[in-house]
Amino acid sequence: MTNKKYILCIFLSVLAFNLSAQFEFNWGAGLGIHQVGSRYAPGLVVAPRVNIMDLSESASLAIGTKASFIYFSLAEGSRELPETRIGFDAPIFAMVNIGREANDYSIEQMGFVVGIGYSFGQMTLSGDNYEEIVKADGVCLMGGLRFQAFGNRSMGVNVSQTFGRGTHRESLNSLSVRLLYYFGEQ
Repeated sequence: MTNKKYILCIFLSVLAFNLSAQFEFNWGAGLGIHQVGSRYAPGLVVAPRVNIMDLSESASLAIGTKASFIYFSLAEGSRELPETRIGFDAPIFAMVNIGREANDYSIEQMGFVVGIGYSFGQMTLSGDNYEEIVKADGVCLMGGLRFQAFGNRSMGVNVSQTFGRGTHRESLNSLSVRLLYYFGEQ
């Protein structure tokens, strides 16, 4: 074996040990507002996360998503304001969690999350004899705040910005703001 293969085997062994020794699954759900180009719509959010490494008693490294299903129907349909908007936003992040909801051991009142990843998004706008598909994908940055709510349960506010390409490879950024409720004991 070459040196690169030895290094790869050692890295995968350490990663496998960390995944099996410190595997934690956390998730949340909520509502979001999503913007792709000049179009925006509300959506339902599911936010699963797997902690792959505990950095301390109140910090972790994780991989997760804040995936959204977007559907909105306006009362009046016209060419300027399409009747139905349907789509999705599916960012995948590597993230650092600090404080509340960071891992099973954290007991803090507040917490933070920052992450970087890649996002895939699409919104279909349709009305009377009208349909437009707006796609956006690219590098995504995310940040959020978690706090205690409803007794000892957790909620959070999360913002992500995608710097991407649109349907016709033009520069097209998207923004998502989410309000999440985290499930599980704290």
